[in-house]
Amino acid sequence: MFFGTHLDLSILAGDLGFRPSATLGFGDDLTLLAISPDLVYRYPVPDIGRLYAGGILTMQVVFMEAESEFEIGWHAVAGLELDEYPLFLEAAIGLDDAPDVKVGIGYTLLAR
Repeated sequence: MFFGTHLDLSILAGDLGFRPSATLGFGDDLTLLAISPDLVYRYPVPDIGRLYAGGILTMQVVFMEAESEFEIGWHAVAGLELDEYPLFLEAAIGLDDAPDVKVGIGYTLLAR
């Protein structure tokens, strides 16, 4: 199980944007805190919102029973941002030292 949000900061060029995110995950006797400074490309979907795809590195701290571990990994992300509500549907695939698969619904801070 995980909880997360992303922050819609800016459009860099055209539909390319910077969208950092934070995730807190629980399971298998560990806790994961991940911060990801994602770059995403948005594709408008009339009357619904925007599809997006992108990714970059993810920095995470894994907390186990008596120790913690810092890791840097890569992931690819795709999803849908809704126009009417500050919500998004998202799927991410870990490419290296990141969770293998992550699917969820989240809340967008500073939605445009």
